[in-house]
Amino acid sequence: MSTLARAFVTTVMLATALPAVAKTVAALPAPATAIARHACGPAVERALVARGIALDRVASLFLVNSIAGGLESSRLEGYDAWVQPLDQRGSIVVRVDTRCGLREVYARDGAMLPR
Repeated sequence: MSTLARAFVTTVMLATALPAVAKTVAALPAPATAIARHACGPAVERALVARGIALDRVASLFLVNSIAGGLESSRLEGYDAWVQPLDQRGSIVVRVDTRCGLREVYARDGAMLPR
């Protein structure tokens, strides 16, 4: 398949998936529930608390797989927890490896980590 054809197929797939993604985002569970449902939830919560972010100050939180590699050789390298604080724009991201070991915590899109 040519690069142009592959780009077209990807665009069509994304456009088709967007309504489902929006519906899924609207139905995200409460932060405490999201933490409890994931094997690495306790590690994410510890990382947040260590940085002064309590779960009751979080508007939303979801964990996604962090995949490395391309289409032919992708592999799971860990999980990313995307955290939306109640009082800030942007997100705080907590990255853990496949064994739930903390990799990094950083802020994006205008969010600030407490000092």
